[in-house]
Amino acid sequence: PSNFVVVGTFLLFVADDGIHGAELWVLPLH
Repeated sequence: PSNFVVVGTFLLFVADDGIHGAELWVLPLH
């Protein structure tokens, strides 16, 4: 899914400060 790649890339920028915070966002998206 291309959409997932876009969201994942966006999360990587947001996760620059905290990867744990990104995991909280990624888990519900699965």
